[in-house]
Amino acid sequence: MAISTVMLDGFKAKRWKRLDDERGPRLLVSDDDRTVVVAAFDQAAAIDAEAEKLASAVLRSILPTERSFAVPRVIESRTFRPGQFSDDECCIAISQPLEGAPMSTEDFRTAPSHVDSLAECLAVLHSAETGPIADAGLVVHESQEVRGLLWDLLDRGAATGQVPPELLERWETVLETPAVWHFLPVPLHGDLTIDALRTNGKSIVTVADFSSLRVGDPAVDLEAVSHLLDPEEFDRFLRVYAERVRHDDAGLRSRIDLRSEMAVLELLLTAVDSGEKAQIKEVEVMLADLAALTAPQGGNDAAADSEAAPQPDASQEETSQAVDKDSDAAADEAASGNTAAVDDP
Repeated sequence: MAISTVMLDGFKAKRWKRLDDERGPRLLVSDDDRTVVVAAFDQAAAIDAEAEKLASAVLRSILPTERSFAVPRVIESRTFRPGQFSDDECCIAISQPLEGAPMSTEDFRTAPSHVDSLAECLAVLHSAETGPIADAGLVVHESQEVRGLLWDLLDRGAATGQVPPELLERWETVLETPAVWHFLPVPLHGDLTIDALRTNGKSIVTVADFSSLRVGDPAVDLEAVSHLLDPEEFDRFLRVYAERVRHDDAGLRSRIDLRSEMAVLELLLTAVDSGEKAQIKEVEVMLADLAALTAPQGGNDAAADSEAAPQPDASQEETSQAVDKDSDAAADEAASGNTAAVDDP
């Protein structure tokens, strides 16, 4: 608690409460006039904490002041050498408390207004300026760079010899269709999960965990949303999102579907790199199931001609659900990380 008095000018801590947070020690500290969250991070988590601090500053410069949701605001952070605060090097971050309560995916079903609210939040983010993000030294991927990265992923998958040829052909068709890749790069959350969202019971009031803020394909964030919503809810989300954004994107749905399917390919490459035979076999089964689900119906290929954006076939909703379910199961066996959260302007 005393560290907050040292790090914040004019702040004299009087009361504190320990917060239950799996990411590490956190305290809610007050001096009667102000209340802040004090969080401690080890060396590994400190990287995300510093990224969150940078993102906090950039977001305040690009998002409209009049908006429906808050974003992280880091007031101060400092790294302490071993012995200064603990036996190991650590980072202390002080932030404003997060507004709202944690969400679950069930909130989208019990209060459907959350679907529209999430669409509004991402439309605002995706309509913001990209220049300050680039100026801050954060990652910027133009449309053809995005396409190239996915080609590299496909080539690596093909080299394993363990991807059904029909899936490779399906993905190649989308990657070779020029119209799909005519999009405007936008600011991205980059790591959107249900843990990043907070609610007042009716709408989303905070979007947090911005340590992966960057510029790139809006399909990255929207594909993440597809894992939070039922297919009908996701269709509604896309309609509201399309009404709010400032630019047209005819190939958006095709890129979302492509990323959703190629997530299984990423699981395969992770398994191959680990050398875990059981895990490789499990992902091979997932790929076979995906190939069956996306097989052309009645002899008609799901892809459109080379000058039109491919549309998802009739099995796409089932595919998305299957990929999501199986990816979650396999991901539990693969290494995964999380981010640190703090709050708003």
